[in-house]
Amino acid sequence: EEYGFANVTETLEDKSTTETTYWNHDFYLRGLPARTVTRDSSGWLYTGNQTFYADPGSQPDYSGTFFPKEISRETDWYEGTTKEV
Repeated sequence: EEYGFANVTETLEDKSTTETTYWNHDFYLRGLPARTVTRDSSGWLYTGNQTFYADPGSQPDYSGTFFPKEISRETDWYEGTTKEV
């Protein structure tokens, strides 16, 4: 099945970009952001975020439904010091 785009790049008026990678490999995590990277117009990194969610198999099965719980979020601050993640 198709669960949407894996990578989306948003370009702002000042030519800075926000690149978002989405979880789209299964039904439960579809459309949730996995990684977001913000760059200036020259391509220098400013921030990077990674988000992790609970696995459906790790949740107790009380109702037969699953809502992905965010289990951790990591933020890296580059402040324009590098172009590589």
